[in-house]
Amino acid sequence: MKPRPRRSPARVAKAKPNWASLVGKFEFGADVTFLGQAVKQEDKTFSPLFGLAVTDQRLTDGTLSVTVEFDQFSQPHSSAELVVHRDLSSSVLVTAGIGLAAQFVIRVFDGYRETVLSQFGDRGNVKSKVPYRLSVKARGSQLTLSCDGVDVCTATTLPQWTGGQVGLLCADYSPIQFKEFALTRRRAQVFAVMQFSSPYNEIYSEVIKSVCKDLEVRVLRADESYTTGLVIADVTRQIRESHVVIAEISPANPNVYYEVGYAHALGKPTILLADAGSERLPFDVSGFRTVFYENSIAGKRKVEEALRKHLNAILRGES
Repeated sequence: MKPRPRRSPARVAKAKPNWASLVGKFEFGADVTFLGQAVKQEDKTFSPLFGLAVTDQRLTDGTLSVTVEFDQFSQPHSSAELVVHRDLSSSVLVTAGIGLAAQFVIRVFDGYRETVLSQFGDRGNVKSKVPYRLSVKARGSQLTLSCDGVDVCTATTLPQWTGGQVGLLCADYSPIQFKEFALTRRRAQVFAVMQFSSPYNEIYSEVIKSVCKDLEVRVLRADESYTTGLVIADVTRQIRESHVVIAEISPANPNVYYEVGYAHALGKPTILLADAGSERLPFDVSGFRTVFYENSIAGKRKVEEALRKHLNAILRGES
């Protein structure tokens, strides 16, 4: 019986992240306490205090989790969400947790408006003095929110919003306790798209897999994924759950171009490879960054160097 491939262990971020309070009042220690209170408005009504706190940790692929407990849960106003991604340059926030409009929500703020990606559940189910373990699993552009180990909603982010700061977003009239904040990282995954024949099999095994191994990145090709479902459904899932797509586009293969188009529609970082001696690239992809290579020993070395440079830039958030 063929042994199963050994999975690399998940990497847990440092136990005590450094915190910065950007909005509202927080107390930081072994755990985090949001000091919710009523804020008097100009019309003499009261609204809950909002809070935003971020850490020095970043989530690319992995799981972000925290245990939330409301001191006095307010039906219309209490909320507690994990910040999955905060982009310093664009002010984009991607959050998931116990929301204001529904019991569970995944949403995006782009600096001007809110877009709800997924929501479900009745807020009447949320109780005071009850701990809820919230976890957000990030797999490429796919986010899945769970509560107490049960998946409650999922969404595909367009474009792929991961790799930013993580933290907490909340609102309440009363304190909220956040305990056991934890980030478990998973090695970023690359999905390789190409025709399954020589010499492209050699490009995959000798160049792409070698570079990914050096960078400690997981790499997968469609023929290495064995499931009982539809092949195209499995391929699109793998593209969604991958952080980067590498595509060899030298032959005019309809399957390859379909998968590249799907990756571009998701806003997925994509690296195109092409034989320097191949015919002129189709108009639709000619404007994208493409690494051309020569099928020789020197050409192999050059494409390895270029691929390593582009992958490093993407994984560091520079591209």
